[in-house]
Amino acid sequence: MIGGLLGEAVPVVDVFQIDGPPPVIDYRALYTTVIEKWWGGNANGVFTKRFSPLSLLRT
Repeated sequence: MIGGLLGEAVPVVDVFQIDGPPPVIDYRALYTTVIEKWWGGNANGVFTKRFSPLSLLRT
């Protein structure tokens, strides 16, 4: 088995068909949202600092 990439990387410009910078969501804020709003838990013990939940999910 040979490691490495197969083919060429797609330029970021071709992936995001919007004006401005590509959309970015901090995965820690996404995990906080799932833990607190979906599972009803407390995300304070998961990360070393507090991340605000996103307004993606309705409870």
